[in-house]
Amino acid sequence: MFMDSLAAAKAAFLEDFSKRLTEEEPSEGWKASGRKTKALPNGEDNQFWVTKGPELIEGYAKWRDKNPQFQVWDAPGGKPAVELGFNIVVPGTDTLLRGYVDRVFIDNTTGQLMIVDLKSGARKQDSQMQLEFYRVGLRHALGVDIPFGAYYNARDGQLDHIVRLDKFSEDTIFRWVRNMLASIEQNLLIPNVGMQCSWCGVKEFCPTQNDAMVDFDPSLDLFKQEK
Repeated sequence: MFMDSLAAAKAAFLEDFSKRLTEEEPSEGWKASGRKTKALPNGEDNQFWVTKGPELIEGYAKWRDKNPQFQVWDAPGGKPAVELGFNIVVPGTDTLLRGYVDRVFIDNTTGQLMIVDLKSGARKQDSQMQLEFYRVGLRHALGVDIPFGAYYNARDGQLDHIVRLDKFSEDTIFRWVRNMLASIEQNLLIPNVGMQCSWCGVKEFCPTQNDAMVDFDPSLDLFKQEK
């Protein structure tokens, strides 16, 4: 039964992938990701994913089979928590914050819920921020507070570290969203400083790269300040 289900999942992936490649407009087509190397002179292109996609699906299936304590949680209303969506109003605004959570598992040995985001890229995640956003979204949408989260790294076929989702307060998360909205309205750039700054196409407009640009205090709530 396991092998039959796995074969069906792989076939479904290849069918859907082929269909999307055929139906996509050239201007909206799939672009290769990853670094170009000797082994992958075109990067992670369509052909790469035709081979790699089924491998990642098999890895996920084996991980689930080896960890029966993690079961997909049934959300309120009985819907399995797979691509579980939320659509909430950001406090202090009339803007909707929308998200889709890949999985919510329940650990049958402890009864604890855990948000899991599936990652297919080679790069490991260095921040739990995305998981924290999901926690807040599901809390407001479903009235359920999920204290734990983790990333599933498909290239490794395993979960990353399970973390408590208490690094960022709800007020902080909503302030960040309001600041993003206000920065768009006020034509401000919120810097994300890193190694990519040296080749950024808009660095001349960034206060971290150009002293002539006006900076702002990120602890302020720009949305409230604007109003």
